[in-house]
Amino acid sequence: MGWGDQEYGPASQLEWIDIHDPANPIQLSVYPTEDTIHAVQVVDPYAYLAAGSDGVLVLDINAADAPTLQYRYPLFAQDVWLADDGYVYIAGGNNGVLVFEPIQKAFP
Repeated sequence: MGWGDQEYGPASQLEWIDIHDPANPIQLSVYPTEDTIHAVQVVDPYAYLAAGSDGVLVLDINAADAPTLQYRYPLFAQDVWLADDGYVYIAGGNNGVLVFEPIQKAFP
């Protein structure tokens, strides 16, 4: 199953849903957050969630039935983008735009 076969759910949780059979979707897992998820970017094997006051949550999504938190950027986050230049750009409200090295470099 590739990530293109799954979709994302409600604003305060990330859901993995198998839609191979669109008439019978199967929920594989749910990752709840305290605040609203404003944006998600997936760069295998991680999902980067811009989750408001929860910050940017970096989940290992190798196993769709058991996503695990690998890292948290502790700042208010409204958007997250992993650009082709190899950096993570985070829009953080009054914090402006912040730039970080991606988690792949921290966890080879």
